[in-house]
Amino acid sequence: MARNNLSTIKLKIRILKNKILWCFCEIKSKLSNKKIIDSELIIPDSDLKNILILAPHADDEWIGCSQAISKAEKSTVYYFNFLGKNYHQENETIRQNEIKNVSNKTGFKLIVSTNRENHSDLKELILENNFTVIFIPFPLDWHPEHIKANDIALEILKKIDLSVPLYFYHISVPTPESMRNCYYLPLSKKEIQTKIKIFDDCYISQKNTPIRRFAIQNVIWAQSQNFYAAEVFAKYSLLEWELFLNFVKEQKNEIEKSIYLIDYPFKIREYSDKIFLKFNT
Repeated sequence: MARNNLSTIKLKIRILKNKILWCFCEIKSKLSNKKIIDSELIIPDSDLKNILILAPHADDEWIGCSQAISKAEKSTVYYFNFLGKNYHQENETIRQNEIKNVSNKTGFKLIVSTNRENHSDLKELILENNFTVIFIPFPLDWHPEHIKANDIALEILKKIDLSVPLYFYHISVPTPESMRNCYYLPLSKKEIQTKIKIFDDCYISQKNTPIRRFAIQNVIWAQSQNFYAAEVFAKYSLLEWELFLNFVKEQKNEIEKSIYLIDYPFKIREYSDKIFLKFNT
């Protein structure tokens, strides 16, 4: 009982802390000098005609790609059905029901992997559909199942003669600020409020993962831009992706330390940039 009470108190403190940080970021954004972002850095509508999002976990698709889903003419989410540390049947059912609720609310087609070790269905999905872009979790991340999803997708795409843009969305660790090949999907204040509400309404099991922690990064990305917030995506070729993924694996021990910074939005951005700069040296 005491342990449950302590966990509840800690969660409330995390939520309060994120709300305070949110207010701080809003104020800083209003005071910063704005510039009009190069329109070429906004993901073009032509890429958003028929999109595929690869989601290791239920909620990754909404955390990283809510605006891609909202703005795409047609969107498909391939859910790997990874469950972190809880592979009990009850949790699997809960998580599938939650992502189905998001699918119903937002209109994307949901494909749930039926075999966590054999993803031939993903290969068939890509071959049978004329996707205009594929969204993949950004490899610089402490979560091993985000890396596993990268490995599976890379292996499949290397065997397919396919010319399609590859955008990488961040989940736990922000995209490094020093990256030059970054693209944006802006959010208005109303759109980010909708993003938070849908997450809160649908992902009930993830109440220990305050969505504002992720949304804060969206606001920070837009502090010097002429919009309220933004989801940010790295863009890599197949070769660039493979090289970076290999680097990430070499830096595994360092990257795993970022888990201790998840509630410190500015520190984790600095840490992400620090690791990425090693890749460029």
